[in-house]
Amino acid sequence: MRTWLFVFALLIDSISPFKRQVKPPAEEFLVASPPCGIVLTNTDIADKVIANVPGSTRDDCCTACLKNKACNAYTSWNDTCWLKSGSGGQHSAVGVTAGFVNKCSYLMTNVDYPGYDIKSVPSSNAATCCEFCRKTEDCNLFSWFQGQCYLKNGQSDPINKVGVISAVVLM
Repeated sequence: MRTWLFVFALLIDSISPFKRQVKPPAEEFLVASPPCGIVLTNTDIADKVIANVPGSTRDDCCTACLKNKACNAYTSWNDTCWLKSGSGGQHSAVGVTAGFVNKCSYLMTNVDYPGYDIKSVPSSNAATCCEFCRKTEDCNLFSWFQGQCYLKNGQSDPINKVGVISAVVLM
């Protein structure tokens, strides 16, 4: 009898319009964006070269960048992948291709992780906060709001806050 009551309760709960709202576990927020973004043709990224490796395709260069902790972007020219520490200063360069490598979760809109701030860094967009966080010791997530990246060394429960964009560093 007890088993049937349990099964009945599960059935009612699954079809009830009054279902409980359950907060998703943190792991659901840790889904990565595709790490290898679009290729920028005839474009170079003017940032510090940290290494170069043989390669001529987006996959060659992206894979090499993913394996290098300091790499955030790459350019490809003359069958060589030039791994870059940052993603600043793009400029036109005939025959050169460039790409950025994402090492953070999807950007979560209207999600804030209050507290645990290490420091704030000015940024015109949330996407560059990942790079800043990865270059900052002990930073493992960030929240961006009104032109500032708030770099954090801990993770509180997420809250809804209009205009805040957050992500977790994955690599």
